[in-house]
Amino acid sequence: MIGVGGTGAKLMQSLLHVSAAGLLPGNGSLTCLLVDADEANGNVLGCREVFDSVKACKSLTLGDTTLFKNSFSLTGPWTPVTDNDVQSFDEFFQYTQKASRGTDEAALMELLYEPKEREMQVRQGFRGRPAIGASIFSDRIDFDKRGDDWYRMVDSMRSASAGGPVPVLFTGSVFGGTGAAGVPTIFRVLDRELEKKRVNNRRLGLILMLPYFTFGNVEGEAIQADPHSFAEATAEALMYYHERDFLSMSNSMYALGESIPARMPVAAVGAKQQKNPPHFLELIAALGAVRFYSGLPKRGDEHTLSIAMRATESNLGWADLPFEDPIRATQIALLKQMILFAVMFRYVYSPYILREAKNDRALKGSNATIIRKHVVPYGVTSGDVARDVGYVNDYVEKFLSWLLSLSTSHREGFRASLTNIGIYAVPEGKGWRLRTVEEFRDKDFDRDGLFINDAVKLNHSTILNRATVMEIQGSQPHGTGYLVRALYDACKLFN
Repeated sequence: MIGVGGTGAKLMQSLLHVSAAGLLPGNGSLTCLLVDADEANGNVLGCREVFDSVKACKSLTLGDTTLFKNSFSLTGPWTPVTDNDVQSFDEFFQYTQKASRGTDEAALMELLYEPKEREMQVRQGFRGRPAIGASIFSDRIDFDKRGDDWYRMVDSMRSASAGGPVPVLFTGSVFGGTGAAGVPTIFRVLDRELEKKRVNNRRLGLILMLPYFTFGNVEGEAIQADPHSFAEATAEALMYYHERDFLSMSNSMYALGESIPARMPVAAVGAKQQKNPPHFLELIAALGAVRFYSGLPKRGDEHTLSIAMRATESNLGWADLPFEDPIRATQIALLKQMILFAVMFRYVYSPYILREAKNDRALKGSNATIIRKHVVPYGVTSGDVARDVGYVNDYVEKFLSWLLSLSTSHREGFRASLTNIGIYAVPEGKGWRLRTVEEFRDKDFDRDGLFINDAVKLNHSTILNRATVMEIQGSQPHGTGYLVRALYDACKLFN
């Protein structure tokens, strides 16, 4: 998977969460590369933080389970602007030197780009100017430079091709700067390289995000992305994809957008400040990625058009999520199990476990059946338990923050009706925040149920009791992993 720009990083982050819940097919490994001219982009950093958290959780021996089952590698962000002395587009292509010599290249730059565009800072992205980004990307991608991200990426694709089809998915926006410039440019140059390297069994896919958010102006910035031009930019971009025949070059193309864009709370041109909160459309995009990696559409059905939409414009429910038949029920159950596990672990399990294992003496002398059965026999220390519980706690907090953000509307009159967010979150200012452990009310959880319009309700005591008597079959987990696995399995929903 190649995620380009801030939007590409957000989609990759959603795929990490969906994969942690076990929705990716098989037990294979996913190789991911982030691409952004802005190394400090807040959404890129957020994606890396989620990856690091998942990686820590995978250090637990959980046995044969869907929880954190897939392996990931994540590199990047690869950036085309690596020279610290290069700040502007002019400096990147050495316009001043070429203009002084009266070269044709300088004249061409003057013809194609306005002076303010040539003087634009490029180290924090391309600010809604994809023509600038496309020139820079095509100039700097080098597949023959050993040790470079692109060399390693192509090398891994060649190795994987010996075992069957190699699915390669590109993600990003069509209406901004970095994604709009990078996705089609990288797609074409990588496709040519794979053709040259005879990786003939490649499957190429695209997830293209149409406008789904907007933002205000950034004070003091002469050149910045203008959300009022997104519709026109999108129309031009889609015409480009059509005229360059991307439908023939790709096996699958997913396009997602919103008729009423969400307003982002913070406007920024780049760096850490550019960290747009998760949006429910990114969950839909992640499900498209799952569909692509599952090998759909099947060979012979490539030229099909599938449309997914909500039953009502103002609401998103479980029935609106485009899971694939005939495994729809299984996928929904896995996602719900992960949500239930995240809530239970953060607010019920981990405080209980850490109290019972506050030191080695307390751990060995604990009267809690779940500690005596699932922890003590493995000879782990209280320090081991605290470390491993900390890993899982860190991840489930990130997962719930992601879920909360995509569940709460960034515009008036819309609601994602997936969970009763009041169980794990409280209003704060104009938005929401996760409840602290002290603010959690298990009576609300037991009375209302976590999932909206779901007949299955489990109270917290039933889940904990189920975990206590849990017997894990098959590949055995070990240490704290046995405890985490039992708690996760206890969150499985039964009709």
